[in-house]
Amino acid sequence: MNLLIQSGTNYSKEKLIEPLTELILAGFEAKFTHHFFTQEEARNIATALSTFLSSEKSENLIIAEKNQKICGCLYVITKHESSKLLTHYLKQNFSKAKQAKVWLLLGFLSHQPKENELHIDFIAVSPVFRGLGIGRKLINYCKTHCEEDFLTLHVAKNNANAVHLYHSEGFEIDKDLSSLIGSSMTGIKEWWFMRCGDETLL
Repeated sequence: MNLLIQSGTNYSKEKLIEPLTELILAGFEAKFTHHFFTQEEARNIATALSTFLSSEKSENLIIAEKNQKICGCLYVITKHESSKLLTHYLKQNFSKAKQAKVWLLLGFLSHQPKENELHIDFIAVSPVFRGLGIGRKLINYCKTHCEEDFLTLHVAKNNANAVHLYHSEGFEIDKDLSSLIGSSMTGIKEWWFMRCGDETLL
């Protein structure tokens, strides 16, 4: 398999926006449309997020490319990250009321890392390319280049394939999380917060 894994800084904004939009939709459309947004609005959110990440946060992106086609991505954050500039991109497509709903949803899905913690905010692989080990390679790249003491992520308990992958890559369950509000907003009630310590980072 001709697969390339590299930093998002190696791509122009123009090359990243469209494939990132599709990857974000593939990973989050069901959560976006569960309660708050229509499918069209979900696409607009994905486009705004993609444009923001491509323009402002490419150094936080890890991109998977197969046969010159972007097919996966992983996005990480540290304690000192800020998403304030995202407001600029949301204003182009949403009223203030809709922006508030976007921030409410993203606020639930987000995590504030501690000092020396690198958090995998999301990982997404195109449905066409799933089952090829791309998610594992993205995680391995992240572990290899991680400069923090430990790596963390959230995963829905019912996502058995992802849970198995993370366990096999050295992640252990750190916290058991449950939220009725989260269930109402995203359709997912129970999550695990997982951690990979420095002893397993390369």
